[in-house]
Amino acid sequence: GAKFILDVRDIWPDIGIELGLLNKKIYIWGLRLIEKMIIRSAEYITVTADADKKNLLSKKIDEQKISVIYNGADTSLFSASYNSTKEKIRKDFNLPLDKQIVMFVGSFNDGMNDIKNLGLALADFDSESNNCHFVFAGDGSNREEFFEKLNGSTSYSYLGLLEFDELSRLLSIADLNLVPRKMNRKNIGGNIPVKCFESWASGIPVLISAEKNSEIAKIFEQCEAGVLIEPNDAPAFRSSLEKVLKKNNLQELGKRGRELVELYYDRAKQSDKLAEIINKLSSNSTH
Repeated sequence: GAKFILDVRDIWPDIGIELGLLNKKIYIWGLRLIEKMIIRSAEYITVTADADKKNLLSKKIDEQKISVIYNGADTSLFSASYNSTKEKIRKDFNLPLDKQIVMFVGSFNDGMNDIKNLGLALADFDSESNNCHFVFAGDGSNREEFFEKLNGSTSYSYLGLLEFDELSRLLSIADLNLVPRKMNRKNIGGNIPVKCFESWASGIPVLISAEKNSEIAKIFEQCEAGVLIEPNDAPAFRSSLEKVLKKNNLQELGKRGRELVELYYDRAKQSDKLAEIINKLSSNSTH
């Protein structure tokens, strides 16, 4: 008899169909049936983006039972480090002290991360002339193929899978985070990478590939904390990376992101929205 709140992280099976991961009609039919049953039985639905809400509205779901609660970031966990702390953390992870740290954290699988394009963009990347060192964390089926594209001129560390506190420490000493996303033309949902919020909360900018009309692009326009380029363009990703590394304004860009997260995307504030929804549902059930 409990009221069921459905929390939607991604719109499945739509996203699997868009990415080509689901193509057999019988599977799609079965998953659509499950999706419909779960959605219809939910007392309330929370989504992480406005585009997710629009997707559900297109499926004739009552707007009164849907709320957007952004992923955001924990601003107490994700924050910038001071110089003395930065040096210690870099030593802990055996990272160079005199280079700009460029990170990629996430899945190396066939998902929304465009690992193939990132590999093409970083192949033979001259780390020395760009004064940078790459840090990669995560795992997935395309990991080995990705690293095969990087040769001796690309200076990098691979740290495997990280605990959450390790990730926050690394982001606090990084200079830039890479967020390569695939093309998403259909109305399958918001696709807002949480790593953008966590990077900005840590005071570092992002280099992200995303369509100009996407929801993350609209959020990006609020602070311009980094560089936004169109997806599926490895040469543009590479040239944008080279340009931003040589501008020496990464810290300034990162501060803009931190201010945006504190104002609108602090996870504590987003949690308050969920608490209000639960309280309202509980209150209605007593009448």
